[in-house]
Amino acid sequence: MDADLLPQGSKTAQGLKVYYSPSDATVDIIAVPGFAVEPEKSWTWFEKAQAPHKDGINYNWLNDGEGLRKDFSRARIMLYQYNSQYKGANNVDSPLDTIASELLSALQASRKALAHTYNLRERYPGMYECFAGCIFFGVPFEGADLASVASIYASTVSLFGEKWYTSLLHFMEPSSWALAQLRDDLRRLENLLSPRINFYCIFEKEKTDFGKFAKIPWLSSIVNKVAKKVELQFFVSQKSSTLDGVEKHGLHRSHCDLVRFQSANDDGYRNVLQPKLEEYIQVATTQVQKRLNSAEPSGRTYYEVPAAAVSSFSGREGVLQQIKEAFDHLTDPTKSRPPVVVLRAMGGQGKTQIDLEYCRRSRSRYHGVFWIDATSEITVQRRFETLAQKLDPSAAAVLDDPGEKVRLVLDTFAKWEQVWLLVFDNYDQPNRFIIRPYLPTCMPVSRKTWDAVQC
Repeated sequence: MDADLLPQGSKTAQGLKVYYSPSDATVDIIAVPGFAVEPEKSWTWFEKAQAPHKDGINYNWLNDGEGLRKDFSRARIMLYQYNSQYKGANNVDSPLDTIASELLSALQASRKALAHTYNLRERYPGMYECFAGCIFFGVPFEGADLASVASIYASTVSLFGEKWYTSLLHFMEPSSWALAQLRDDLRRLENLLSPRINFYCIFEKEKTDFGKFAKIPWLSSIVNKVAKKVELQFFVSQKSSTLDGVEKHGLHRSHCDLVRFQSANDDGYRNVLQPKLEEYIQVATTQVQKRLNSAEPSGRTYYEVPAAAVSSFSGREGVLQQIKEAFDHLTDPTKSRPPVVVLRAMGGQGKTQIDLEYCRRSRSRYHGVFWIDATSEITVQRRFETLAQKLDPSAAAVLDDPGEKVRLVLDTFAKWEQVWLLVFDNYDQPNRFIIRPYLPTCMPVSRKTWDAVQC
């Protein structure tokens, strides 16, 4: 996030911009800018001329002939452009998953790519295995205190008619449940492949002048006083911008300059970034080939959940956090019984929407997410018959008894070593039928686990 780079009312080009595309390219290098920046300028070093009739410095290491293009002549170099402006005439309210999905779609349309999220493997086959590595520049894995301050400011100015969209700001707050979930998913997926995905974290070592973001002299002074009062020194702290067990390196520059280099001989580029990129690229082909050769056909995931009835979900963060914590607390691989969480409330209080939102946010945590309409025993049986056809079509074809198809589904779940989730929706009248026969009763292997929600 770099407020001095994105003029209010300016429009951002969308999609992938290809800087360099050699005919013999073997690898893609994709630069993804941060929030609220003008994508291309955020990677460019600007320096005014020191004397009349002299040119200033305007160096973009992604595109300059002395930068990446020279060092990695067989790499296709691209910039992902997206609009994340949260204020001004062209502000948008784009959730992070929308931004990520648009990037994946652009990569798929362009050619086989290097980035993927595990829960979308069926939609983008081969991408996940081809992810060679990622270098993170000041990414707030644990949030940024400044995001909380900005959210408060946004709420205040909205009272005076200035419209701010705050979805991304709330997402980056240290208390954000969605951010914590994304960070947990990232660490899980990091080691899911063999060879594992390469991660590298770069953090800022120069304090940020927060006052410059205000742009108004008297307001700048106030902002600096507030930042000092709440002990804000860095845009993103070292603790937040690094991951445990992941190699890291600090650069003596502020957050806004982390991805800017004065020239190809800039110490940050030549001695930190370039060697790390070279290391990743040298082993990329071998690593990817090993992954693709060892990929199992059964690696598909399942997401059998209806579409949400509302287009935009807000609130209920406390309830969602309680559900997550309950599953985290109850899931014990040493116990034979699976964890069950029951969501209880009067009709019309939004239980179904809460469960749908939990499924959406937690999708990548599970090998399979399955939604069961528990209005009656007939709807449950019909749903299990459908799942039997999806999970094991050949076995389901020779079974006539509904109870046998239920057992087929439960036995299939019991064989999985990955975590999965069952949601029984509208089980409002337990006196009509007993749900227990439709719940797995044990975990044959100690490290197998599943979650269930009754609502």
